[in-house]
Amino acid sequence: MYAKVNPAEIRHPGFDYWTETGWGGISPISEEELCTKSNPEIAEYLNGFKETVGLKSSTKDDLSNMFRISVSNSPEKFSVDLEPFLNVHGMYQHSLLWGLIEGWRNKKKFRWNGLFAFILKVIASDEFWKESYGENQYNYQDSIISQIAELINEGTRDDRHAFDPELLPVAEKILLILLNKTKAHLPEMVDLINSVLN
Repeated sequence: MYAKVNPAEIRHPGFDYWTETGWGGISPISEEELCTKSNPEIAEYLNGFKETVGLKSSTKDDLSNMFRISVSNSPEKFSVDLEPFLNVHGMYQHSLLWGLIEGWRNKKKFRWNGLFAFILKVIASDEFWKESYGENQYNYQDSIISQIAELINEGTRDDRHAFDPELLPVAEKILLILLNKTKAHLPEMVDLINSVLN
């Protein structure tokens, strides 16, 4: 009888009021769901995602974190066809590179030649270097540059788990581009040593 009047689900019967709290956001998609998609489908999903608000909100940060975890656990899948990720937001490119670093540290293997081709396309883009960030915006350009350098460092750290030596000239080319184009951000010139460390 009650369902005819109000078909809404009764969540806490017998309580006059109920309070719920949560910590952190919820990813809008599971790792399993994400990994069943092709890379072009994932890129399309990332670009089309809209944040939700409320107690069980899903933000771009939540999605970006799930993307990083998925890449870390399945780096081979993501390194095969990186082209679709050239057109995603810097937040997701950062998560992609971060996930690959984590995957490599966990002794997982993936294809570096395609990865280096992807990186070269990212840093060869004028748009990448012209990207500007406001005072309260996270600087994904700097983070991507840092992740690229860290990735190359990880790939050469241990000879028993390193990328193919034939790719060293490409890695050198990437590092030289970063060296020539990256601008230092040292606002405090009075105490230069601490500014560099920070």
